[in-house]
This record gives sequence, C-alpha cells and structure tokens, in this order.
Amino acid sequence: MNRKALVVVSIVLIIISVLIFEYINFLSTPSHLPENPVPPTYYTTTISLVNSPEIPNEAGPPPDFYANITRGNELKISINVTSTGLSPVLVIVQKISVWWYNPTVNLSTWYWPPNNSTDTNIQESAFSYSASPNSVNLQLSSSNSTIITLNIAKDAPVGQYSMYINLETELPQSNGTYALSAWGPTSYWFAMIINPK
Repeated sequence: MNRKALVVVSIVLIIISVLIFEYINFLSTPSHLPENPVPPTYYTTTISLVNSPEIPNEAGPPPDFYANITRGNELKISINVTSTGLSPVLVIVQKISVWWYNPTVNLSTWYWPPNNSTDTNIQESAFSYSASPNSVNLQLSSSNSTIITLNIAKDAPVGQYSMYINLETELPQSNGTYALSAWGPTSYWFAMIINPK
C-alpha cells in the first residue's frame, strides 16, 4: 500500500472512530430525552360530593372541591373513573391525608403552610375514612366508581382543612396479577370546613 492510500485510510478510520464515539456519547447522555416525561393517562376522574353542599371559591385557584360538614356527621365523596383505553387498570384509594389545618376559617388561605406533625395528630383525632369499594377494576372503555366516607369525630377540631386523596394505579401483569405503576399515585386536592354541632 502506498503512502497516499495509507493516509486516506487513516483519515477515514479516524472519522469513523469519532462518529462512533459521538454516537455512543449521545446515547449515554440523557440530554436528548425529555426532562420531565409525561406520564401515561390510563383513566380520567370525576370527583363530587354526595351529601354535603359545596362552598363557592372566590379567591385563588380552587381545590377540586370544598365541603362543609358538622362534627359527628359523615362526608361522602364519589370518585368516578373512566378508562382512556390504554390498558385495564386497578385504581386503589391509597390514603387521605391532611396537608394543612387552620382553626380559623379563612377561605382565601387554603394553601400555606404545608403539612407538619401537628396536622398528622389533628387528622387522627378529626376523622376516620373508608372506601367502598377500596379498589376499582377498570376494563378498557369502561367506567366505575367508589364512594369514600369520612366519619367526622364528635369532638373533631373545628376549622378548615386542606386535604389530599391519593389514588394508586396498578397495571395488569402477564401472570394475571396487578403491580404498582411506575408513575405512582395520583393526588386530588379537596378542602373542608368542620363546624361545631
């Protein structure tokens, strides 16, 4: 091989090596991927109060709904889920938690401060809850619903509560079971005022 051909082959090999290196670097660097991938939507929800009047919101972005309830009574919340057709899904009521509590009712402040240990103690003394059914099996192109019942304690702290309902999504596996979706729970914000009897 003459010297000129050797130089050309060397240059071609260097170019190929650089291209391979750049391609490997591109694949291993997440910069070409979206920073916040959009989670798939397996179902949509409609949340409504069953047995309590809603409070109109006149300040700031609203929670999904406001509720007005008296000590010793039940607050019933209906959650209707409708398949988006991506997959069958099992929707589970994971938990209901107090994010913020204020003993003074002020409809313009549903947002701050965030939860602290005091709010957890208040939750334990304010109410218990159950869902019937606790899990909703949602087939393709179908709808189903569950009713969450909050039993408000007779001596519950009066005031205003900012709260979350967390729904857990489980997807079918090849062995016929369901497993937790990688996208985790979906949260719905609601707020309630507990009044004295």
